[in-house]
Amino acid sequence: MAGPNPTMDVDEIEPVTDQVTEGRATVLFPKGNVFYNPAQRFNRDLSVAVIKTYTQHCLPLKQKPKVPQRDDSDDAHSAAASYVSYPSSTKSIAVAKDYTILEPLAASGLRAIRYALEIPAIKCVYANDRSESALEWMGKNIEHNKVPLGVIETSCSDANALMWSRNTKRVDIIDLDPYGTAAPFIDAAIQAVGRDGLLCVTCTDMIVAAGAGYPEKCFTNYGGLPVKQQYTHEVVVSSCKRCLMVGYQIGLEFNCYDSCKVWTGN
Repeated sequence: MAGPNPTMDVDEIEPVTDQVTEGRATVLFPKGNVFYNPAQRFNRDLSVAVIKTYTQHCLPLKQKPKVPQRDDSDDAHSAAASYVSYPSSTKSIAVAKDYTILEPLAASGLRAIRYALEIPAIKCVYANDRSESALEWMGKNIEHNKVPLGVIETSCSDANALMWSRNTKRVDIIDLDPYGTAAPFIDAAIQAVGRDGLLCVTCTDMIVAAGAGYPEKCFTNYGGLPVKQQYTHEVVVSSCKRCLMVGYQIGLEFNCYDSCKVWTGN
């Protein structure tokens, strides 16, 4: 077999990796691999926007400081300080809280890197994947994007096992983006997300949830049947909401069709 031409220009050699820039992240993939799905870019942009809004909206507000105010109506009390609060119209002072995100199905780590680079209130992103190959590329991408040490922690474990193991040390945000339905991961995700946490769920099996060919599978995954009408996708959203609520006494506040705020209830 003939070896490479020694006179061949370096630029003519086909690269072994693909490079994709999305948001502030630039990630590498094995050439021709299925690590990257360009159709989901809008979904990732939406997730970043939702999480960023959530971290800004849910920041605990520090009690407004009190300042001494002189009482000029009474000379006897002029030296005393009576403490009053600022008016309610005064801008509140937010206390910076460090949020934690768990991505149990991280693949190449694109979402985790974007969260680390684009959301300022993030303390740590736990990126997990069961594939050792995905974990290897995840590490390369973290290094390639110069993510500060400790901001992203990677692991190679089963997604459900990892989430169940965190039921005593819960995270603030969980992002589920499986291949197909997220139904097998909902139970463990509910156990791992903390009080007032955010659960982002993506389901890509629209042929099941919105089609008419798999009613039994749709009922198994979502507890409902597909409807072939103009409002098909609205029914899918309701089915996903039902899937989240079945078996739990929880409240759901939908920010969009792929995320909800979760809190415990009686």
